[in-house]
Amino acid sequence: MTVERQYPKVAGDYLYASEVTGFAGFGTGSDGAIDLTTGSIVLHPGSIYHYSSFNLGANAKVVADGSPNYYPLVIYVQGNCTIAGSIDLLGKGLAGGGIGANGTGYSSDIYTGGGVGAAATANEGTQGYNLGLKYNSYTYILNGTGGGGGASNGYGQGGGGGVSSNSNGTCGGVGTNGDSSAGKGGYGGCSLFIVCGGNLITSGRISTQGEPGQAGWGANSNGGGGGGGGDIIILYDGTYTSGGVFNTSGGDGGTNTGAGGGGGNGGTGLLRVLSHKDMFWGK
Repeated sequence: MTVERQYPKVAGDYLYASEVTGFAGFGTGSDGAIDLTTGSIVLHPGSIYHYSSFNLGANAKVVADGSPNYYPLVIYVQGNCTIAGSIDLLGKGLAGGGIGANGTGYSSDIYTGGGVGAAATANEGTQGYNLGLKYNSYTYILNGTGGGGGASNGYGQGGGGGVSSNSNGTCGGVGTNGDSSAGKGGYGGCSLFIVCGGNLITSGRISTQGEPGQAGWGANSNGGGGGGGGDIIILYDGTYTSGGVFNTSGGDGGTNTGAGGGGGNGGTGLLRVLSHKDMFWGK
């Protein structure tokens, strides 16, 4: 028997009132219908959109505005949702670290950013760690964290990769020497959460990738760590016609030059497309 807001459910588990309130509806439709055949629409990570229907044509795209964000992009659709174009959220999660700085993460007991190339010749840049998305019995959808920046001024270590909800980043490489021309860490990818009340068709491209770490650019330079990938989570209530390309990968670590160390890769984000009923009952 599960506790409140613990998923998936199995036969005999309780369905709590807060869960019904949170998932039974498909938004208010207050933002109207999206029917875009060409061009682009700009949405803001961290916002929640309520559409009556959503049709993104093959020559249309969704792009994210503004600076990187701690919060995912959430889209509720009351009716049918068709994604034949592209949704690009690459590098719109948490910020990467500058030269000699850690990547941005959440609180240290949940979800960390990639570590800077360590200030000692024996150590590499530390990887970002996913320490568990459950916190006080609630599960959160979080963005990819930033990769760490490469060390500089005599230390030969690349920055560690940022983390996703699905996997940790990797450590940066170890060199023997690094100059001041190290690469910066890549930004994490922004997660995407869509709840569709009708039929779902995906034939386009959705990217929540982490940004690659910057390459070292001097004679002996460390690379920055890649950003962690964001998640793609889509729930639907009708039928699902599958297709298209989904990319939740973390960013590659930046390459080193000479005696420097390369950056670590970011972790790959979670990909789930589920019937909204199956999420409750664990089918």
